[in-house]
Amino acid sequence: MAVKKQAKHWKDLKKSPKKKNVPLSFNAKLRKFYSLFKFTSIILIVCALLGGFWYVYQSGLISEYLYKNSDCVKKVIFKSDGKISAKWMVDFVEIEKETPLALVNIFQIKEKIENLSQVKSASIVKVYPDTIQIEIEEHDSFAKIFENNTRNKILIMSSDGTFYTPVCFDEDALAALPLIIGINPIKSGNIYLAYPKANRVKKLFDLAQKRIPTYVSTWTAIDLSGAQNIVLPLIYVHTKDDIRITFLDKDFENQLDKLEYVLRYLAANPINGIESIDLSMKGRSDLEKSPLSNDNPIIKLRK
Repeated sequence: MAVKKQAKHWKDLKKSPKKKNVPLSFNAKLRKFYSLFKFTSIILIVCALLGGFWYVYQSGLISEYLYKNSDCVKKVIFKSDGKISAKWMVDFVEIEKETPLALVNIFQIKEKIENLSQVKSASIVKVYPDTIQIEIEEHDSFAKIFENNTRNKILIMSSDGTFYTPVCFDEDALAALPLIIGINPIKSGNIYLAYPKANRVKKLFDLAQKRIPTYVSTWTAIDLSGAQNIVLPLIYVHTKDDIRITFLDKDFENQLDKLEYVLRYLAANPINGIESIDLSMKGRSDLEKSPLSNDNPIIKLRK
């Protein structure tokens, strides 16, 4: 039996025979031509439709048709989740009474509304024959702050740290907001940069509101001058009674436990002249009295 000689080098390998090109039958050629024709026809039809639509749009035929079949703006429907009122918004967008609905530029209105720093987003829709619907989402209001620490201009800070110029805030609404001190809003162009620690301050207020709502209502100012200290970030809260409460930006629940203990202690042992309550130290709360006090100016409560 003959032994087949093995190839010792890749060059010794025999190449596989090339496949011969088999000519297509007439029916196969016809099917191939039909497929190509169908694909080309679809492309041409789509291009023709797009071109026709663009021509109609550019020629103004759509606007002319809508103009003939629409009335002048008679009604504006306004929805908001914040303070801005419908009357203020209608005056702000300045839609002329005799303007046909088809000619109202809703994109221009949307841009104008969203340029308001109080507005997060706006949606403007035409409802034929004679109505415009405006719906906006506003930033919430957490605290107020005076720009450059003067009373020339007041801003609102939202819970996510956004600063904005207030619209439709009456004096009572502004008075109810705590005042931010110790920082100054930073402006980049026409926009105020968001304050990065706002979520932490809001968390402190939310937790305190759930546990001691009556006492939180006496909090009038928040000093954030030490909040961004890397080593010891502190938040100072001032009350109507001119007491400064010091919180460490960490473990608010534990510090609120200590604050509740202090409030119970003071209710049972009334002390005049308390100026500050320091909750930032581990395991204790320090009550500091006025320097004019004759007795020990610092009371240390273990908790």
